[in-house]
Amino acid sequence: MTPREPHNPSEAPGRLQGRQVDLILRQLESMPTLPEVATRLLKLTVSNQAETQEIINLIRADQSVTARILSLAGKVESGVRKEARTVAKAVVLMGHEAVRSAVLSIKVFEMFAQEAPLTAGLDRREFWRHCLAVACASEMLCRRLRLAIDPEELFICGLLHDLGKLGLEQCLPKSYARVVQISNSQCGNIAEYEGRIIGVDHTVAGRRLAQQWDLPELVEQCIWLHHQPIEGLPAMLQNRRAIAVVHLADTIAREQRFGYSGNFTFPADSIKLATQIGLTAAGLADTIDQLPGVIEHRSRSLGIGEATTEGLYRSALASANLELGRLNRRLRRRAAQTVAQMRTFLLLRQFGASLTGREGTPELCRLLTRTWAGAGEITPSGEAPVAAYVICSGDRSVILAVDAGLEDVEMHVLAGGDESPGLSPPSPATPASEVMERLVSDIQAVPDAIGRLPLAHYPLVCGGRWVGGMLWSAGAAKAQLADETAEALAVAMAFAVALVEGRDRASAMAEQLAQASQQLYAAQKALTEARALAAVGEMAAGAAHEINNPLAVIAGRAQLMAESAAESDRQTWKIMAEQAQKISDVVTEMMEFARPPEPKCDRTGVQALLDGAVAQVRQHKETSDLKVESRVEPGTPELFVDIEQMTSALVELMTNARAACKADPRVSIDAAPDETTGHVLLRIADNGAGMDAETLKNAFTPFYSSRAAGRRRGMGLSKVRRWLQLAGGSIRLVSEAGKGTTVLVQLPPAEDAAGTNKAGAVA
Repeated sequence: MTPREPHNPSEAPGRLQGRQVDLILRQLESMPTLPEVATRLLKLTVSNQAETQEIINLIRADQSVTARILSLAGKVESGVRKEARTVAKAVVLMGHEAVRSAVLSIKVFEMFAQEAPLTAGLDRREFWRHCLAVACASEMLCRRLRLAIDPEELFICGLLHDLGKLGLEQCLPKSYARVVQISNSQCGNIAEYEGRIIGVDHTVAGRRLAQQWDLPELVEQCIWLHHQPIEGLPAMLQNRRAIAVVHLADTIAREQRFGYSGNFTFPADSIKLATQIGLTAAGLADTIDQLPGVIEHRSRSLGIGEATTEGLYRSALASANLELGRLNRRLRRRAAQTVAQMRTFLLLRQFGASLTGREGTPELCRLLTRTWAGAGEITPSGEAPVAAYVICSGDRSVILAVDAGLEDVEMHVLAGGDESPGLSPPSPATPASEVMERLVSDIQAVPDAIGRLPLAHYPLVCGGRWVGGMLWSAGAAKAQLADETAEALAVAMAFAVALVEGRDRASAMAEQLAQASQQLYAAQKALTEARALAAVGEMAAGAAHEINNPLAVIAGRAQLMAESAAESDRQTWKIMAEQAQKISDVVTEMMEFARPPEPKCDRTGVQALLDGAVAQVRQHKETSDLKVESRVEPGTPELFVDIEQMTSALVELMTNARAACKADPRVSIDAAPDETTGHVLLRIADNGAGMDAETLKNAFTPFYSSRAAGRRRGMGLSKVRRWLQLAGGSIRLVSEAGKGTTVLVQLPPAEDAAGTNKAGAVA
């Protein structure tokens, strides 16, 4: 049984159902087995019990293999070329492993090359060139690394590593052609698109073929796992390093653009992969330099990618001729039918050819009006319009396209009635005005060209569901639409409408899923931060209890000792008291960060808030020289915040800006409503030194500071973000080393902030 392919894999459900995937894998198992000469030779050589005469007799039985083996057997030893004139001498010169490698390569290539489907998506010549490059690279790497595996066996692994692609293409040529097309256009990994469109990728398909053909275990594992990096392979896997060699060889072949594999992604480069398996950079470079010569020699000896190309072209031409003959016979039969049937066929053909598969509902409505006008030979005008409407089941709206002879088709989105979705379709004889009354909640919104003229109507029904309809001036039609023609066109149009609506709904669901994923990620991140804050709070509470009391004793005793100590020791006791107080301040600051007081919110204007913060900045000695320019755009709404907390946040941001400026410190603060969110946006920019990537990444991390000498405790930005979160706001930094820093603060307006502040205070 052959599994039915999706009509259009890019628009059908992302992958076939599980039962269909099982049918595909079963079909792989029903594919032709390896030719007898290859199967028997594999069993003989793998068992290590093969008699040379048995191998000789087996090769003699196949003329093509005999010719290739004799061609491959010639080699140079000690400067003297030794030629093999007989199969017996060729087997002795090459050895069992080399003979097995050659025979298996030849027979697998011949089998798939002869049965290449007409709709093949793979370029066989380039595909085999890639496989041969991987095979040669695997063999060379095996020799260079001195693995305990015969290099010829790794040559086979490399040659057959993408065997599953041929199997999938043989089973599902149309779907696989689509896979190749999408992979090429999006420069992605062909295995991902195989999984999305077909439901199974070439590694699994190749493994099934390897099991069916009873290939050696190493070959099966390399076919199945050659995309896995060595760290992703189980440590107990016996052939772990050999699989990693094939993975590296595949990467080298793709990096050097040897042939076509369909995989344009590089999770890791060849240098990194080589290092993981113990190959030096020099050894890798030497392998890459020698690889083209080795590929050329092997390709010429095996004849891969040369002899079968002409045969493929002949096969494709013969199939095309057969298809052309069938089409001609069909056209002759249709020509003998009635003129009405022929005209219906041509209209449907024209409509189908006009569909690109990428239309949205508005574009489809335009196409429907033009197709229907062409069918009735109508020249649209204000007195003879042609219109198409689509009933959107999701939001109960009606999209109406009206062609009234203007430069472009007019598009209207009308609010549907309460019972629009699920309405039973009207008969074609129902007047257009009555149809509009049933569909639209406000009949006054219907364009005059539709509402005031008596128009004919034909509903579009798909699967018993009314999805749309056509409106036109029957009196203006030069060609009378026969019932068969109208019905055939309506069925095709309804099907197109249903497909577009389904695709739009699937696209909307995908977008909602992506948005939900982003929201989940943000929620997880917020939860992680909340847990971290809770941990800091618990730690700070414990520290406050366990540290503050001893510190109070130490500070008090130090102050007493300073009062009674000699002049020479008094300064020492004062320093001890001051440092003890600093430790207490750190613990207190941690407590305030993790468990800030509940905000006491009040309405305030943005300008008043900025003026208060600037006044405090100018009172401090270290920031008194900071030049601050503030601008509040007219129409900026008031805020509902804890004025003391927000003032402290702005002071902290300006203090940071002053610390980043070496000379002529300046800060500009711009406040304006954000058109996209309705929030108040504060843009605070300085002319300081800016931040490098590492500092910017950790700017909100508590106790982090990029300044080593005389640094502050690194809690400033962390507290600012905490205060803004309590107010329902957010903060973001934009900075680059040497170019200053811009702080973007968003706060909800007073109308929206009350609930947010209460929620934030509870959190």
